[in-house]
Amino acid sequence: MVDQRQRFRALTAGALLVAHTWSIAASEPLPSEDDYFAPIPKVTSAARLEKSQLKLGMSVSVIDRETIEASPAIDIPDLLRLVPGLQVADVTGSVFAVGYHGASDQWPRRMEVMVDGRSVYLNTVSAVEWSALGIAIEDIERIEVVRGPNAPTFGSNAVFGSINIVTRAPFLLAGKYLRGTVGSQDTQDVMGRWGGKLGEWDTSLTAQYRADDGFDHVDDERRVTDLRFRGDYQANLTDTLSVQLGLTNGTLGADGVTDDIWNKPRDRDIASNYQQLTWARAETEGSRYRLNLYHNYYHHDDSYQLDISGWPTYSAPPAPPAFPAGTSEEVGWYTATSERYDLEFQHEPAPLDGWRVAWGLGGRYDRISSDLLVGERSPVGKYSGRLFGSLEWQPVDEVALSLDVLSEKHESYGTETSPRIAANWLASDSRSFRASASRSYRVFSLLSRYMNHELVPTPAVPGVPNYPLVVSDLYDDFTPERVTAYEIGYMERWNELGLLLDLRLFREQLDDSGVAPRTPGPFLWTDEGGGWDTKGFEVQLDYRPTRDTRLLGAYSWAKLNGKFASRADADGNITRYTPLDDDSVPRHTLSLLLSHRFKPQWSGSVALYHMSEVDWRGAGSFVDEYTRLDLKLVRDFGFGGNAGQLALIVQNLTGDEYNEFRTPEDSGTGNVFDRRGYLQLSLQFD
Repeated sequence: MVDQRQRFRALTAGALLVAHTWSIAASEPLPSEDDYFAPIPKVTSAARLEKSQLKLGMSVSVIDRETIEASPAIDIPDLLRLVPGLQVADVTGSVFAVGYHGASDQWPRRMEVMVDGRSVYLNTVSAVEWSALGIAIEDIERIEVVRGPNAPTFGSNAVFGSINIVTRAPFLLAGKYLRGTVGSQDTQDVMGRWGGKLGEWDTSLTAQYRADDGFDHVDDERRVTDLRFRGDYQANLTDTLSVQLGLTNGTLGADGVTDDIWNKPRDRDIASNYQQLTWARAETEGSRYRLNLYHNYYHHDDSYQLDISGWPTYSAPPAPPAFPAGTSEEVGWYTATSERYDLEFQHEPAPLDGWRVAWGLGGRYDRISSDLLVGERSPVGKYSGRLFGSLEWQPVDEVALSLDVLSEKHESYGTETSPRIAANWLASDSRSFRASASRSYRVFSLLSRYMNHELVPTPAVPGVPNYPLVVSDLYDDFTPERVTAYEIGYMERWNELGLLLDLRLFREQLDDSGVAPRTPGPFLWTDEGGGWDTKGFEVQLDYRPTRDTRLLGAYSWAKLNGKFASRADADGNITRYTPLDDDSVPRHTLSLLLSHRFKPQWSGSVALYHMSEVDWRGAGSFVDEYTRLDLKLVRDFGFGGNAGQLALIVQNLTGDEYNEFRTPEDSGTGNVFDRRGYLQLSLQFD
């Protein structure tokens, strides 16, 4: 366990930060009530209908531009530590796990992640490759996170929630911008951006190069280049057109271990690109239209030779009982190419007599190819279609009833429909209560359904055609995972105090979990993996005691119990389940971000993160609780009519080393998070 005195010192530091906030408030004139009459931010992408957070029927966290600039984060997943209930871990220096309410491995697969409405979920890893996202933090306007099932809005992948990263409009990015970051882990990050007019188009072009060596003694370095373009065109008073293009190439350390034949030290080559076209119309009477078309491409090369000499052949005589010396096999746990084409239309008619409606439909084509992972089935391509609608009715001004429904038809499965019903009572202009119930379904990714990883000996061994390592015989009959969820929430804003408080009680039950238990020989994908039940509560606050000071807080308490399949017989029948207990989800997660502007040129922030002990699945292990304190100190300056900024960032300020995802004892390497320091210089040329 973490040393109690170290943890006490870190927690005390956090308490002193909060106390310092109150001392600032006491030493400065109290703000007037008018200082806090700014409207509560609207949620524009987490729901089909744009609403104030106070009037939502679900729990949403918004990480705004001010928070992004104040945070000591240098990677996007670190920003998400500020969201109640999210568990963020550095799996390696180049792989990040962002899960919700535990029971996660290195590839959390039950949250939809989007960039400007474009899904970045990968059918190959059944999750998100955050290092290949291709978005610079400086280009993000805000991040909207739905805490809880959101499949009734955005479909199958969102059974535990959704994250939409909204990028900044080009007209906000006029001029030339340069930023460089150097520091621990041999970090050498460079980012440059140009924004301006190209004819009638507002455009921005961003290029960045990210390089670091990751954790000590771990094969997890990162060398990635990103190029991104966005152009917005205002055709007339009602119509806008937006074009986005992106390209990412690079190498990531594969987390290999010396002398481990299964997992050799090596590089993983990644290459991705995307194209997105969005048309929007906002008519004067209030009706809106939106058409979104995009294409994603992602290639991952992780192939290497595996020596299988002496391994059993699992073949009947006269085949030899074991592979002869010198026999090898090409393997690649992530070697695959995935593509996605998606077209969606949405219409929001003008509001009428207390009614608001949004409806639409979309189609998608997913395709994966991998001779190593899918075998003779490669390539695999499947179509799906969706029809969705959101309805809000206000019988009186204080009450809103809403219904969200999304129905998906899959080429393999048939049709699944995910509904959510919610009620919101606006008790006053600054206080609301909400309640909702939902049923969500998650369809398994193409790779999960069609994986057929076989060891084919090289050179060929007579009588031994192959040794199936992973098979998926139920690839057209999988039952989708099902999540049933309930929540009750309360939100209030005290204008005179500058305080916004959001509380949530929840219960989420997942059934038919998909897993790959071990059989007498190979593994077997199955949809009879069990499930789990999670319940708890979350607290979120936003406090502004003065114009120059802001405190953000997020806390989650969760309890989980359930089971997952860990053993199957040769016919695929489950013979053993392993219980999931309280350690499968951290009982407590806490984050605080205190930011303050000391003088016009000086500002700073301190972030406190705490997570109780958790047992990560997959390549993870049981890790003790930890508390981490980060610091950011910023000096603004001007030069020749331009603006500059110098920032010092220190992560894990106390220096108390801890493990986020695994320990050296369990993995052979482990990820030890020690104190890290970075120096960041940015220049803005108008």
